[in-house]
Amino acid sequence: MMNQILTFLILALFTFSNAGALKKCYVKYGCFSKDPPFHNPLVALPQSPSQVGTSFQLFSANDPTNMKIIDDSDVTKLQASGYDGSKDTIMVIHGWTEKVDKSEWLQSITPALLALNDKNIIIVEWEEGAAEFYTQAAGNTRLVGAQVAEMIKFINHQTGNSPASFYVIGFSLGAHVAGYAGRRIQQPAKIGRITGLDPASVFFIDTDPAVRLDPTDAAFVDVIHTSIGSLGTSTVSGHIDFYPNAGTRQRGCEIPRVGITTSVCSHVRAPKLLIESITSQCPFRAYPCAGGWNEFTRGNCQTCPSSGCPEMGFKAINSKGKASGKYYLFTNDEEPFSCGIRRIVKVSFETLGGWLSSGGKDPGMRVYGSNGKNTGIIRLGNRDIKKGSTERFIAPFKELETLTSIDVWQYQDLSIGWSLKKVLIEFTDTNEKYSACYNTRVYRIAVKRTLRKGDQSC
Repeated sequence: MMNQILTFLILALFTFSNAGALKKCYVKYGCFSKDPPFHNPLVALPQSPSQVGTSFQLFSANDPTNMKIIDDSDVTKLQASGYDGSKDTIMVIHGWTEKVDKSEWLQSITPALLALNDKNIIIVEWEEGAAEFYTQAAGNTRLVGAQVAEMIKFINHQTGNSPASFYVIGFSLGAHVAGYAGRRIQQPAKIGRITGLDPASVFFIDTDPAVRLDPTDAAFVDVIHTSIGSLGTSTVSGHIDFYPNAGTRQRGCEIPRVGITTSVCSHVRAPKLLIESITSQCPFRAYPCAGGWNEFTRGNCQTCPSSGCPEMGFKAINSKGKASGKYYLFTNDEEPFSCGIRRIVKVSFETLGGWLSSGGKDPGMRVYGSNGKNTGIIRLGNRDIKKGSTERFIAPFKELETLTSIDVWQYQDLSIGWSLKKVLIEFTDTNEKYSACYNTRVYRIAVKRTLRKGDQSC
């Protein structure tokens, strides 16, 4: 729905963008045409390098506070910059409308990466090209991708290192920039790794692999999805695709945030998760699940294959060649997103029989403890809850000491809700149980009940 709204707004506002241009050429960066698969009439051809204004900002562990500007033609600048060709290089690419000096995640990721001590860090700044209307900014990604590729080739030629020593991180539109760069570097070696942080959706969902980030763009591509259905793509784009909290609305982004704010909150969660995976020792362990998120929330996918489960984020590279496909995990609703989760519990909803007892499809809950803390909002998954049935979920819990009360509601505004009889919470590690009697109908507004120890009769 969000994609349809965005597309409509773009159509209404920007139909004039570059409609007559069929090809543009920019010397070393080559020609860009509207030939298939780049024939989307809404996406403009890239602007000139001077209009896009791409710069490459180098930081090194030896001089972390002194940023140096390098380019893809000035050998003297590169030699004076402190770039060390014997070390790996990490390039970071921002997304639409972002400004490097104003972006919280960009200001956080640079020191986090520098703390690794043995890397060259290059921030790819294309603020002017990214500040354009989305139709033009999406088109500009093709040029920026070509510029990133030329910079890598230039550095390789001057220092003798290899594309395999480069790791490119791209957020939103920046993820597709990384893909375009990787597509241009296939021999003698591919870029070592690309991480796509919630790759942008509009104009990129289910397009030809040449148009978007794709597993062939690097030796290893991992992707973190956090806002599917709105700003982030639903297209599987990597060797490993991670889906924290189903890859859609992220925990902590629901209430009081609504509408586009929720989408933005979820979208920018992806770089925050990556940064935490760099700075924290707590693993973001993710699990394969053939049945997808709904089956994962039933508790049927909590084991790892013999090759092990991959960790989402920086350490995903450790699963190169060992894991592939889709992987699922819970995160906390606030930082720390991994360390805050202490236990996984089983939650059972027992539904009343009778007329209009079914209908609930997307339950949510919040559990409170004697230490004054709560779980935060837990969205349990889209289920077709039937009358007289018992639906079981798993959910992440913080340390709450003794459980005291629970809120339950349902997300669908137009739904008739469902008649809830009882909620049972079971701690799998201790077999401790808590239950609450409801015997009422549950709608959009939360209904609170006291939790009592044991499995009480309702």
